[in-house]
This record gives sequence, structure tokens and C-alpha cells, in this order.
Amino acid sequence: MGLIVEHISDSFMDDIDSCETSREAWDNLKAVCTTNTMHDQIQSLGELLHFRKPDSITMEEYISKMNQMNKRVKEGGLIDLSDAAVAALYLRGLPKRYEILVRTIEPKEDELTTADIKSKLILEDRRQSTLEQQNDKHVALKSMSRLNKSKDQNPNFRSPRKEIPVDETENSSGEKV
Repeated sequence: MGLIVEHISDSFMDDIDSCETSREAWDNLKAVCTTNTMHDQIQSLGELLHFRKPDSITMEEYISKMNQMNKRVKEGGLIDLSDAAVAALYLRGLPKRYEILVRTIEPKEDELTTADIKSKLILEDRRQSTLEQQNDKHVALKSMSRLNKSKDQNPNFRSPRKEIPVDETENSSGEKV
């Protein structure tokens, strides 16, 4: 109970003054702070239906976010989406580069499941990441190859490396000083 009291603002103290247990205080705060109007439920459903995976997050983060939004929709009580519907929403929110995977998915026993889709999406995301890393290495090697070609074709080519000064100098007769 002490941790709850310590971490809430004074405006909520009246809501938990009469509570004897931390569980009771938590339930009271949850009831006060959680709004679940029809508008909130529709808003949550809209977010779930229109969410798209940005490139900046991993597939695991995308699936977690979709699950969190689905949980909010379920808790609202407006609609309870089937597992197959949630799996379809996972696929719907993917970027274009996953289109081939989406087109080739065959549901087991004529029913999409989130478990099947999750594993396929995570594997495909890892495959694409590996391909991107290999492509990055290929581009780097190509750049090095072009740099070497330029050097071979142009006798006046100067390497971008910094020249190291030499301590020894030569006089006019060619002797080292």
C-alpha cells in the first residue's frame, strides 16, 4: 500500500483513503483512471484495424503491439475478434515486401491461427534481415572494387588515406640527412 500512496498524485488520495489493502486501492484507482466509453472502444478498434508495421520496429514488437491493441478491444467488450480475424489483421498490417509471403500462406485445417502466422512472420523477418545484411556486405565490396579499379586506371589517383610524414630528408645530392 505504501508504494501506491508514494507514487500517486494527491488528487487520487481521496479515492483510496478508505481502502484497507493494496489490492482494494489498486482496483479503486483502476476504476477511476480507466475510461471505457463507447468512443474509447471504437477508437481502440479503429487503431487495431488500421495499424501498419513501420520499418523501425521488429516483427516481434509489431506482433506485441497488435496483441496489446486486441486486448484493449476485448476488454472494452464492444467486439471479440476471433483468433483467425486477429491473424488476418497481422497479415493486413504488413509492408509490401511481405506480399509474397502473405499470398502463399495456406492455413492449416482451413483456419488461420495467430500461432501459425506469428512463427511464419518472425521467420520471414529474420530471413529478410539476413538478406539485407548480405546485400550491405555486397554493396561494400562493390564499392571497394570500384575504388581499386579507379586506382588501377588512373596513374595520378591518390588514395584517400592520410600520408605519414617521414623524418629523414634528402639533400640536393640525394644523401639522407
